[in-house]
Amino acid sequence: MGVARMPVVFIPHGGAPWPFVDVGFPKQDVDALAAYLRTVRDVPPTRPRALLVVSAHWEERVPTVMTATRPPILYDYRGFPPESYRITWPAAGDPALAVRVQELLAAAGIAAGS
Repeated sequence: MGVARMPVVFIPHGGAPWPFVDVGFPKQDVDALAAYLRTVRDVPPTRPRALLVVSAHWEERVPTVMTATRPPILYDYRGFPPESYRITWPAAGDPALAVRVQELLAAAGIAAGS
């Protein structure tokens, strides 16, 4: 029997940091996104050891793997209320797992930076 794979989940953030900050979007849209985000925790059959977050918001010449033990939040938006820039996500990084991701990318012929 092979290794059980965890599911892949798409987690949209919408435009700006909503639904975490009131930026004037229609209430029904904000409520729908918030409801979807609450269901994500029920997707994996067991609690994952780590999350691999893939973002199109990091502009580098090659795919880049963040290897920090405490990855920062990159606020790549502007023009929103001040509380938009105080959102934190104190997630621990896993440098060893990041190296493994780089190895897997290299094995697939994809050069990656860090």
